[in-house]
Amino acid sequence: FSTASRVMLLGMLVPLAGIMLFAHEGLKLWLDPAFAQASSPVLRWLAVGVLINSLALLPYALLQGKGRPDLTGKLHLLELPFYALIIWVFIRRYGVVGAAASWSLRVAIDAVALYVLGMVYVPEIRRVQLKTVMLTAAAALFLAALALPQGPWLKAVIALGTAVGAGGWMLRDVMVQFRGGGSREPGGVI
Repeated sequence: FSTASRVMLLGMLVPLAGIMLFAHEGLKLWLDPAFAQASSPVLRWLAVGVLINSLALLPYALLQGKGRPDLTGKLHLLELPFYALIIWVFIRRYGVVGAAASWSLRVAIDAVALYVLGMVYVPEIRRVQLKTVMLTAAAALFLAALALPQGPWLKAVIALGTAVGAGGWMLRDVMVQFRGGGSREPGGVI
């Protein structure tokens, strides 16, 4: 679980940080300035949601593997009326940006609920799951901060720093595993 969460977080964070930093520029290059102006907030909301949802797959798979698919099914049925209400309000108020924001909110709530269920039904790796939740929240806040206005040089420095930092973290993990310094506790170390 620990290794999967690290790989998933690092594998998703770098490309999504690039999307957050260069959403407007990329859409402007690909399509046109008017479309980029209207669509870059949508792309940014979806990027944050994709990060959260990708890490929510871990407790989802954990619960499935523990033979409790009923829990995830019941959770999604419970979420449905609330999501329908949220998406209706957000779309009416904010349009397509509201649709993207409501989906990101739904996957965030779903992720928290799945991790809580994972901690209850697989308590032996509760600590690793809690650390993953905190790292996911920090990464989502980092991505959200990247949506703030920045100059092109600052964007380039942030993109390079994110890539180098993630690469360094992955290299550190490889070296620890190569030297046999991995954790002996269930779930490993995150």
